Amino acid sequence: MKFFARAFSFAFLSFFSCFAQAQDFKGKTINIVVGFTPGGGYDIYARLLARVFGANLPGSPNVVVQNMPGAGGLVAMNYIYNVAPKDGTTVGIVLPSVGIYQKLYPGEVHYDVQKVNWIGRITSNTPIQYTWHTSEFRTVEDMRSRQVLVAGTGTTSPSMVVPLILNAFADTRFKVVSGYPGNSESRLALERGEVEAISDNWSTVKVDSNGWLRDKKLIVTLRYGNKRHPELAEVPAIAELVKTEDQRRILAFFASADEIGVSVVAPPFLEPPVVSSLREAFLTSMRDAALIDEARRLKLDLDILPGNELQKISSDALATPAPLIAQFKKIIDNK
Repeated sequence: MKFFARAFSFAFLSFFSCFAQAQDFKGKTINIVVGFTPGGGYDIYARLLARVFGANLPGSPNVVVQNMPGAGGLVAMNYIYNVAPKDGTTVGIVLPSVGIYQKLYPGEVHYDVQKVNWIGRITSNTPIQYTWHTSEFRTVEDMRSRQVLVAGTGTTSPSMVVPLILNAFADTRFKVVSGYPGNSESRLALERGEVEAISDNWSTVKVDSNGWLRDKKLIVTLRYGNKRHPELAEVPAIAELVKTEDQRRILAFFASADEIGVSVVAPPFLEPPVVSSLREAFLTSMRDAALIDEARRLKLDLDILPGNELQKISSDALATPAPLIAQFKKIIDNK
């Protein structure tokens, strides 16, 4: 009996030791993989977190940012899921619509969002639509009265998807002009009069160096989301324009990407104590006075959410019924 007791005790201690060791990052390097190029919004947030993240992890490891652009952030997601070490030394900031993309095009992705570990959200996204100050289109009713040219930047981006949804659900008459590489090109097209409306992120618009908001050169017409934004209380959310519960569920599915926003994700199959350490370090980092001061200096929004709540947002979106997903896909494929 003593032998079995000792054997059990040794096995238990070994088991516990493995878990304890899994949480110790001393002498290691934590890589924050960013699915976009340096200098953009996601990269700026990653570097903001990297300054304090290591100090709040067990063992105080070094933290570096690694840019891995490609396929709108999907290259980084595939790397994190399939290649990155499953020991907590690699986390990432990826495309917030990875779950949406998985549901729409399951044969084209190489990951399963239900198995990844969400660590925490730095900020949510607030996509909006705006027109130029000389435009005659200022309200939803204006956009129902005649065709409006809208700049589109990507297959599953709000700039492409929301106008198509509103045409189907809210009787608007948007015509998407696709092919713009990004928001910079869309803004230039708006200024030149090539298009009459574009989408952008509210946080980007607020800090934009061209001063359009300050100089009242743009008119915010819509909030691309389920509810109004506190800073844009007079601007309707697109969920207010739809007519049925199924349509609201489709919008909720699409808007889940806004809730994910700029979030940190870790690979699947991590030991629970490792996930807990990463999540605790993230929340502690986001409360760091130096980080908050730097975010304020850079005029960056912070809208923090714990990893377990992100996990639920992701799971709820993936639970959207298949017939609604099919309806959504039919709309955005323009079939």
